[in-house]
Amino acid sequence: MATEHDRKWQGTTSGSGWMHRSLIRMLKVVPLGVMYGFAGAFVLPVWMIAKRQPVKDIALYFRNRYNLRGVKLWRAVWRNHYRMMQVVIDKFAAFSGRKFEFELEGNEAFKELEDKPEGFIMLSSHVGNSELVGFSLGSTKKQMSALVYAGESPSVMENRRRLLKEHNIEMIKVDDSLDHLFEMNAALANGNIVGMPADRVIGSQKTFNTTFLGTDTQFPLGPFATAVQRNVAAVAIFMMKESTKRYRLIVRPVHLSEEESCTLNRRDRMKAMGVKFSNALEDVVKRYPEQWFNYFDFWNESKNNTDERN
Repeated sequence: MATEHDRKWQGTTSGSGWMHRSLIRMLKVVPLGVMYGFAGAFVLPVWMIAKRQPVKDIALYFRNRYNLRGVKLWRAVWRNHYRMMQVVIDKFAAFSGRKFEFELEGNEAFKELEDKPEGFIMLSSHVGNSELVGFSLGSTKKQMSALVYAGESPSVMENRRRLLKEHNIEMIKVDDSLDHLFEMNAALANGNIVGMPADRVIGSQKTFNTTFLGTDTQFPLGPFATAVQRNVAAVAIFMMKESTKRYRLIVRPVHLSEEESCTLNRRDRMKAMGVKFSNALEDVVKRYPEQWFNYFDFWNESKNNTDERN
């Protein structure tokens, strides 16, 4: 059963600094298709055997959300992990200097907010390749800041910092000190853009209940509390992989109607924004079900399934 601790933003990119540097050097010359094939044949099977709990959690996702069973279920589990492996390789390919093509969908929402003097929030999630958003959607009009987990390896953090800086994006490191909250608030107050994930808990333990993919679950309230308290707008951003070198960048507005802003109390405004984000995320996940990369029991169903079998 997933606890609140499980839902926190945590985890690092697998491998040592030497392995990361070697991979970056290889990706300067080795075609992506070759890297995908090698990793799929030799790395992924070992990883899936060693990491059984994430495999079980994704199997639960496909069984309960899409009613898959038997061969179809395990084919979907395999394809999900293979897609995740491609996304990780693409991240290091970007570190090596490779460029990806991407199509824009709904980018007017981003441009509209970019032209206004007020700051705003970019909401991401653990689907597709959120890392590439910062390398592809820079702003020439506003300074951008991205919340980044501070526990990553030095090699990943340095390459991430370098690439983000090239796109006018500064990192805000997230750790237990909660200093990131002050930096985030300062960036918004200065009319800048702050990017943060909105599907896992960061800092505050407050959540709200909603229906997601047909079942009740919880989302973190923090990002939407920030938007309401700072009185700033938000957009949801999804970078979904479509082929070896091509992504689709999907932008969805996450804002309250005039009626909602006038009639709802503060807590209900936060939840209303959160529900709008979860609806946007649900639409994207339905289009790309194999690019759901939350490797834990998002719906708290493991215990219930165990009880049903007993």
